[in-house]
Amino acid sequence: MFKVNLYKRLIVLLGSIVMICALSVTEAQDTDKPFMRLATYWDAPGQVTAISADDQWIVIYDRNIDLSQLVEVATGGVLATGQGENSIRFSPMGRFVVVGLRELKSTLIINLSTKQSVVQIPESSVIFSADESLLMFDQYDEAISEYITKVVETKTGNIRLEIKGLGYSFSPDAKLITVTDTVKKIAKIIEIETGKTLFEFSLRDYSEGQTWNFTFRFSPDGQLVSINQLHDGLTYVIDIATREILYNVYGFATFSSDSRYLKVRQSDGGAAPNVLLEAKTGKQLDKVYGEMWFSDDSKLLYRRDATNCAYKGYMKVLELPSMQPLVDIQKCVGFALVANNSVMEVYDEDIIAPQTHQFIDVATGKVLWQVEVVRTEMIDYERHLIQFTKRYRETIEDFVSGEVLVTEREITLSHNRQLAFASNGMFVDVYGSADARVDTMPAPRQGSGIVQAPKGTFTVYPTQDVTHPIQEESINVFTFAVMGQSADDKWLFVTYTSNQPENRRKAVWIFNQNLTVIEDWHDVPILDASDPLASLREMSEKN
Repeated sequence: MFKVNLYKRLIVLLGSIVMICALSVTEAQDTDKPFMRLATYWDAPGQVTAISADDQWIVIYDRNIDLSQLVEVATGGVLATGQGENSIRFSPMGRFVVVGLRELKSTLIINLSTKQSVVQIPESSVIFSADESLLMFDQYDEAISEYITKVVETKTGNIRLEIKGLGYSFSPDAKLITVTDTVKKIAKIIEIETGKTLFEFSLRDYSEGQTWNFTFRFSPDGQLVSINQLHDGLTYVIDIATREILYNVYGFATFSSDSRYLKVRQSDGGAAPNVLLEAKTGKQLDKVYGEMWFSDDSKLLYRRDATNCAYKGYMKVLELPSMQPLVDIQKCVGFALVANNSVMEVYDEDIIAPQTHQFIDVATGKVLWQVEVVRTEMIDYERHLIQFTKRYRETIEDFVSGEVLVTEREITLSHNRQLAFASNGMFVDVYGSADARVDTMPAPRQGSGIVQAPKGTFTVYPTQDVTHPIQEESINVFTFAVMGQSADDKWLFVTYTSNQPENRRKAVWIFNQNLTVIEDWHDVPILDASDPLASLREMSEKN
C-alpha cells in the first residue's frame, strides 16, 4: 500500500511539474508577444477619442453621460473631466491639454508634466506656438464690437500681447502672429514682442455681402506666408522679409516640410485639380486631377490621378526634385501611406468589401505582401504587425504567422505604435509588450470574447432573472463583447451598443444559446451575479 501511494504521489508530483513547466513556457511565450493586455482603465468607461503626442495620456469619452475624461496611461488615474465628446484636446506636442468647462463657460489649460493648471480663460478655441511656449485665444468684446486676441506665456500664464483682431496662427519661431481685423477686413502680421504691425493685406476684389475670411499658412522655415481669401479662392504668397507679394494662385495652399514646394488644391471632390509649385517663384511643376501628398521629409511626392477612375486613381510616387517615378500603378487604386514612407499601401477600387490591399516597397516598386480585407493599417512591417478591420471587430495580427494578438470592437494605436488601446464599449484596455507595463498601471481584466446573435429581436436581462427581460431590435446582427459568465455556464455577462437610445452602451446578461462565437470567450471569469462589474475588477486586482 505504501509503495502504491508513493507511486501515485510521484505521478501527481511529476504531473504538477509538467503543468508548471507548460505554464512557464506559455507565460514566457506570452511575454515575448508585442501586444498583450497590460492594464484595464476601470475608472473611465467609454472609448478612446484622443492620444497625446507622447503617448502618456488618453481621452476616454463616455457617450452614456456625455463625459470626456483625461486618463494617465501609466496609472489609469483621471486628471480632468469635461462635458462633451470634444471637450478635451491636446496641444500638438502633448505638453499641455485644453479642457472645456461648459458649465463655467471657460477653458482650462493644464501643464501635463506638472499636472497643474496654467491659466483659465473665457470659453474659446486655443492655438499653440510650435514650441508651445505661447498660446493664443480670442474674445469678442461687445462694448466695441470687435475681437480681442491675447497671447499668453504657457510657463507663467502672463499675457504677452493683447491686440484687436481675430488671431489665427503663430510663425514657426513664435515671434509673429497672423490676425484678421474683422472691422476693416484686413489681414495683419504682428510682431509679438512689440505689438508692431509688420504687414497689412487688404481684402481684394470683394463685393459687399459676400462671405469673406482669411486663411494663413507660414512656410516651415518662416520665410513665406500664404494668405487665402475665402470669397474668391485666391491665395497670395508673401515674402515676410521684404513684405513683397510674390504671386497669387487659385486654391488652398499647403507648404512642403522643407518649404521648397507649394501644393495647391483648387476645388473639392475626388477628381479636384491639384498643382505643384515652386514656393518662392510660383513656377508650376506638375498638375493632376485627383490628389497629391508630400512625404514627411519632402523627398517624395505621392500623386493620384483620378481622371479615368470612378472613386480612386492611378498612383505614382515621384522623387523630388527630379520628378522621376519610383512607383507607377496604371490602374484605379486607393492609397494610404505607411511605414515611414518606405512602404505604401494601395487597395483596389471596388467599393464592395473585402478589397485587395497591397503593400509596396517605395524604393523598388516591389509588392511585399497583399491581403483581402475591409481595411488595414500597417503597424510594423519588420515585425509583421498589422491592424485589420473586419465585420464587427478589429484585430492586431502577425501577418506572417496569422496569430491574432488583440481582438476588440475598436482598437486605437499609439503614435509610436508600441501600445494599442482597445475598447469593448465598456472598458478600455491597453496592450503592448510585457516590458511596456509599469507597476503603477491598474490590473488588467481577465479574459474576453465576442459573440453574435441574429438580427431582428433579441432578449437581454439586467440581472440573471428571466422575469425582467428587455427586448432589443436591430436590422443588423447583435454583437456582444463577453466579460464574464455564470457558474453554471448558462449566462454570459456582456456589453453592447444599443441604438435605443442613440448608441448607448449597455452591460447585461444574456442566455448562452443561439449565439455565434466570433472570438472564444471561455477564459472569462465567473462573476458575482449581484454586481458583476465590481466582481470582475476585484478578481482581476487579486490576480
